[in-house]
Amino acid sequence: MKRRVFLLSCASLTVIHGIGCTPRQKLPEGMGKPVPVSITITQEGKPLADADVSLFPPDLSAKWAMGGRTNADGVVKIYTNGEIEGCPSGEYVVLVRKMAQDSDKDLGPEPEDAIERMKWNEKKAASSHEYSLVEDKYNDVKTSDLKIKVDGKTEATLDVGKAVKVKVKLLQ
Repeated sequence: MKRRVFLLSCASLTVIHGIGCTPRQKLPEGMGKPVPVSITITQEGKPLADADVSLFPPDLSAKWAMGGRTNADGVVKIYTNGEIEGCPSGEYVVLVRKMAQDSDKDLGPEPEDAIERMKWNEKKAASSHEYSLVEDKYNDVKTSDLKIKVDGKTEATLDVGKAVKVKVKLLQ
């Protein structure tokens, strides 16, 4: 009896480990084999945390999304379609975006009452401003001078220049 339980346990672990815990990722149609890509993004030579990073072929021919978000050390691991580690070999323009919000008014702590909290959130949204913390040129394929060539496992460091705080005009 103990032997049967042991064998069933081993078989279950094999199935879980071999199939359930290792999802097979189907590559998008036409996509070449992905290779690992790690990019360190700096600003004024210091790591830029919480920045969104995207890769685009210069001719914008990709039919899938490639990118990720930097960690506290400014490092981003590139994923394709958010789940496939790496991206196909090729040359890419790198876009970097980091946003922040602040408010003109100190509205105090968030109320516990649901209706008061809803009113508080409306006031907060009305008095909030959104800012770009990276120069606009790094968020446009036509103007970004950040480039990377992916050919096998790739690691690179790219700097987005001086720190800025540019108010974003909201579309209405």
